[in-house]
Amino acid sequence: MPVQNGDDCGFTLVELIISISILAVLASLSVVAINPPSVLARARDSKRIADLGVLVSAITSYDVDNGIYPDDSGVIRYSNSLPQGQSGPLQSSDNGWIKGPFSKYVSSLLTDPTNSGLYVYRYKRSANTFEVDARFEYYKEKAVDDGGNDNATFEAGNDLSLLD
Repeated sequence: MPVQNGDDCGFTLVELIISISILAVLASLSVVAINPPSVLARARDSKRIADLGVLVSAITSYDVDNGIYPDDSGVIRYSNSLPQGQSGPLQSSDNGWIKGPFSKYVSSLLTDPTNSGLYVYRYKRSANTFEVDARFEYYKEKAVDDGGNDNATFEAGNDLSLLD
């Protein structure tokens, strides 16, 4: 059908380029405003907070049932240290980075979302106390305000001076 009275049915190349340019600028501004690395760091730190709460609960329940905290006294355990002979992710809470039968308290021993370098969970106990801790990427002020002796790590347990 021929075009009548100058009515156009499409866009010119200039209009398309301007529209695409505007969309590209808006998309760039959205990515900058959302800041994906910051969002991911907050999510990992939120998981660390939840995981430490679960670990404290499991360790405390273990003590109530057994009259002693799990593992050897005075030994620092790291979540990135796998038990001898194990090469993959922890499958059992009874054979994990904290020694002790934990299956009654937690299905598997939790590990840090990154679980390498500075970002690992640590555990240490004495005769009557224990501490678990983690380093944060985003919520660093929580590590300063937790009442522990290390302002670089978020500490939980009943003696926040066991780990340096």
